[in-house]
Amino acid sequence: MITSELSYHYLDEYVQRLKKRAPYGFFTDWGWDSEYSCISFHFNYMNTNRNTIKYIDVYFKVTNDVGDLRKTGHFQGTGPLREFESASWEWDTSYYYVSGDASNMNITKVILTYMNGTKKVLTGNLLVFE
Repeated sequence: MITSELSYHYLDEYVQRLKKRAPYGFFTDWGWDSEYSCISFHFNYMNTNRNTIKYIDVYFKVTNDVGDLRKTGHFQGTGPLREFESASWEWDTSYYYVSGDASNMNITKVILTYMNGTKKVLTGNLLVFE
C-alpha cells in the first residue's frame, strides 16, 4: 500500500515538473536532410496539455555554414494528439528545394491548433526539445 502511494507521489511530482518545463508539449525527436536538394523532414511530438491537438504546424529556416538564409517553410502534422500521447510525422520528399550549401535547419515556431479551434503559438523558450 505505501509503495503504491509513494509511486503515485513521485509520478505526480514528475508530471508537474514536466508540465512546468513544457506546458504545451515537446519534441522528443526531429531531423532533416536535403538529398538531391529536396528537403525531407521528420519529428516526434509529445502533448503535455489537456487540450487535444488537431494540427501541429512546424516552421523552419534553413541556412548555410555562414548563416545565409536558404529556405523557410513549414510542415503540418494532423492529429488528434491527446494529453500525454506522442506521435510521429515524416515527409520523405517535399516541395522545398535548397542549394547545395544548405547545412543547418532550425525550428523557429510551432502553431498548435486544438480540436476546439483555439491556437497556441510556441516560440523561444516555449519550444522544448528533449
